[in-house]
Amino acid sequence: MNLDLFFELSQDLFCIHRTDGYFEPLSSAWENVLGWTGTELRSRPWIEFVHPDDVKISLSVETQCTQEDTVEYENRYRHKDGRYYWLSWRVSRNEDGSVYAVGKNITAEKESQEQLRQSEEQLRLALDAAKMGFWAWNIQAGTVTWSDNFKRIFGLPLDLEEGSYELFLSIVHPDDRDRVHQASISSLESGQNGDISYRIVWPDGSVHWIESLFQFFFDEAGKPIRKTGIDLDVSERKRAELQLQESLQEKEVLLQEIHHRVKNNLQVICSLLDLQSQYIKEPAMRDMFRESYNRVKSMALVHEKLYQHRNFARINFAEYIESLTQDLFYAYRVKASHVTRELDIEEITLNIDTTIPCALIINELVSNALKYAFPDNQEGTISVALHTEESQQLTLTVKDSGKGLPKDFDFNTTKSLGLQLVKVLTNQLQGTLEIDSKSGTEFRISFSELI
Repeated sequence: MNLDLFFELSQDLFCIHRTDGYFEPLSSAWENVLGWTGTELRSRPWIEFVHPDDVKISLSVETQCTQEDTVEYENRYRHKDGRYYWLSWRVSRNEDGSVYAVGKNITAEKESQEQLRQSEEQLRLALDAAKMGFWAWNIQAGTVTWSDNFKRIFGLPLDLEEGSYELFLSIVHPDDRDRVHQASISSLESGQNGDISYRIVWPDGSVHWIESLFQFFFDEAGKPIRKTGIDLDVSERKRAELQLQESLQEKEVLLQEIHHRVKNNLQVICSLLDLQSQYIKEPAMRDMFRESYNRVKSMALVHEKLYQHRNFARINFAEYIESLTQDLFYAYRVKASHVTRELDIEEITLNIDTTIPCALIINELVSNALKYAFPDNQEGTISVALHTEESQQLTLTVKDSGKGLPKDFDFNTTKSLGLQLVKVLTNQLQGTLEIDSKSGTEFRISFSELI
């Protein structure tokens, strides 16, 4: 096979630079990638097609390469339409002084890396805005990773290269240390996601309150391999709660401010999650962000209702469910002509400790019904009911008239994060859960208001 035919068949950018800086033979892939014809490319020195910011490194590499060594580097070439494309090169010098080069178009990879970088930066901004720190524990390797914001929350130096469980425990308040350690052991044995609150002591002796939400990831055998979590510094809220016990008027003023700030912070996270999702092209990943958005928004709505009604202890649950379900139907773009909403909620008020888990349960179950119960634009009904029984227990029912659950569905072993949250939140309410999938799907949760 002669050189011209080899150049013609190759999908890579083959070329030879003469010692005078001009191209000699070029593969046809050049025109396919950059739009220039071979004649146009050979009419000018190759360096004139390189991005101005990459000229110095490109000339340096070309000068340094020898017959013995192959040099690899990246630069940008100008397309005929004026855009620049990223190319990855392997170059070597021939005995006559010319340079042989093979290039690949890596523009798509670079754009993906930039999108990932922007997504990570936006997530970092979201966590910073809410004073949240991220951590990850590789259970198999025994290594711990802490974000910079986590280090700030725990009063640690940002240049700390490696974290450890022992260092973490040493920072936990002595009165909380054993409880936190036992909770860590129990969660690892059960593999259940959860949350915990505790105090930490900074090197300067100051005490800070932390709320931690964690999640497990499993291998194919169901063995936990990684545990990740988000820690929130709630010291301001805790200090405010202690001050509220001193004065009724201070209680009204400070609680109003707390709910207002929490609502605003959660709305910031919602906005950043929504903004970040716009850069994600993979549908499954975009759906995960939408689910997280809805969960955060359901909690923000609780604080908004409390703030609006100036009742900082109890919330009108019927009014809240009306707003929450309306928002979910809008978020999933459900047409009223296809899926109708039926609400049967007693005019009762619940405290915030009961409202938030109830709200998250309804969010998960209604979201699941909207996503999966009515495929192919099937028509149907989603109903939510809450009643007080003679035993003074509350019964929450979320029902749909859709296709029902799979025959082999097992609630105790489901991998669905949403249904796992429902299970955890039901336990938090100290309630019981019943599922009926004979006609559609019905979730019935019985519980008492938390005191």
